[in-house]
Amino acid sequence: MRLGPPAAERGGPPGALRAQVGHGRAAGGDEFVVLIEAFETPGDLNQVAEKILAEVAQPMTVYGKEFQITASIGISTFPADGEDLRALLKNADIAMYRAKQQGNAYQFYAQQMSAHSVERLELEAALRQALERDELRLHYQPKVEARTGRVTGIECLLRWQHPTLGILQPDQVVPLAEETGLIVPIGKWALRTACLQARAWAGQGLPMLRIAVNLSARQFMRPDAPRRRDGDHRRDGDGRAPGRVRVTRA
Repeated sequence: MRLGPPAAERGGPPGALRAQVGHGRAAGGDEFVVLIEAFETPGDLNQVAEKILAEVAQPMTVYGKEFQITASIGISTFPADGEDLRALLKNADIAMYRAKQQGNAYQFYAQQMSAHSVERLELEAALRQALERDELRLHYQPKVEARTGRVTGIECLLRWQHPTLGILQPDQVVPLAEETGLIVPIGKWALRTACLQARAWAGQGLPMLRIAVNLSARQFMRPDAPRRRDGDHRRDGDGRAPGRVRVTRA
């Protein structure tokens, strides 16, 4: 059984349920894996999934504000959906993404899901390596004042130079990055890259312009987020170039 975001951001299955769901472990990003060692019918798994979802949906307080969240769960069973851990996790992933697409809270794996979902899982795996392989790019779009034609700022636009699919646009990259939690390191990379570019332009004697960088709301959930952002700006910029951060919808 695999829990997708935002359930994992609460730290996995609640304590009251641990005895019923067996073992749990973080699966990376914002996902959590639950192992149920003994069950008699799929109905047993339905009950566990519903109990987890009910507990996750309890209101929670973050930095003094109350939130209510939801989760998506994908379920695979041994041996029907796989005879080893890798196959079971892959098929639970596929079921979880199908649950998200259909708006269901949880979904059992079915073989016919695989064709489209395997392509998506491969894209996710490639995105996890994109930063290490230096495949991400920032394109810089000037902001022009219509009345005067004067350039008043620059907006940074994310592109992924995929090794086989070519250039992927933000609408192909950002939703996937949000779902997997990769949006946080990607956002940090984008901010640092924009600061370095601003410093390079300043070194060439070009006029300073306001640079806008889109970041995810997740990057502001940490209490030290403003300090970390300003630290990146001071370390990688020249200390004078103005910047603007715009929060994308998550």
